[in-house]
Amino acid sequence: MKTKFGWFYEYNPDRDDANKKTASVVATMIWYFIEGFYHRKNEHNFKSNDFLKYVVSMPVEPETLAFYKSKVTEKWWMEVAYHKPGARYTRNSIIPCSYTDYQTATKGEIPERYISTLAKLI
Repeated sequence: MKTKFGWFYEYNPDRDDANKKTASVVATMIWYFIEGFYHRKNEHNFKSNDFLKYVVSMPVEPETLAFYKSKVTEKWWMEVAYHKPGARYTRNSIIPCSYTDYQTATKGEIPERYISTLAKLI
């Protein structure tokens, strides 16, 4: 999910100090929001050559965990597979994660982020 807009609440110019510090902070926040909006990377095609895929064998369910690392930004993602009761197919969600999550998986442990995401999906 990408952020497309934002709100700034409770700014009252009448209550700002003589140097207008609050106005300056709000203006800076708006500047960085716009800057980030126009410079964000479109990293949603995990099958492209911009990603490295790492598959880790696990000693417990799930049998494998898939991780993706962006060659461009070096950000990490983890694939969470889940099967809803009564559903015909298994669905996959790809969530942001960290290199530490990958390291945890290589030790044969399921990362906490995987467990909490799976709990939310089921």
